[in-house]
Amino acid sequence: MKTKSGSHLPWINRLKARFPGLFRNISRWGFGCEVGWDGLITRLCERLDALALPDLRVVQVKEKFGTLRFYVTGGNDEVSRLIRQAEAESSETCEWCGSLAELRKSDRGYFLTLCDSCFGKWSSNGWVMAPPSDQK
Repeated sequence: MKTKSGSHLPWINRLKARFPGLFRNISRWGFGCEVGWDGLITRLCERLDALALPDLRVVQVKEKFGTLRFYVTGGNDEVSRLIRQAEAESSETCEWCGSLAELRKSDRGYFLTLCDSCFGKWSSNGWVMAPPSDQK
């Protein structure tokens, strides 16, 4: 699995191993977000898994317009509510480090949810769409 920055992240493999029923048959392009949302996505998966819906499976997890998008099949109203809640929480969670953050728009039109520190590193790096090298 690759994230949008192109790095192989162990958290994605841990997530798939912990929730194999939810992530069965997800495509190799099924993830497009960074490690800062690991905790947020893990909590969402815990809640979804607890619902024990046999047909529920994750199709795609990504960032779009600076916030989380979490697409599933086989859900119900409760699944939709939990996903909306997590997507809203992502607008206040740094996608790179998981700290308290805000949704921002760069002068180049990119929408990102980053904390002050990560946003400063990103903007000083010439607006390159990748986490700073000190991120794991």
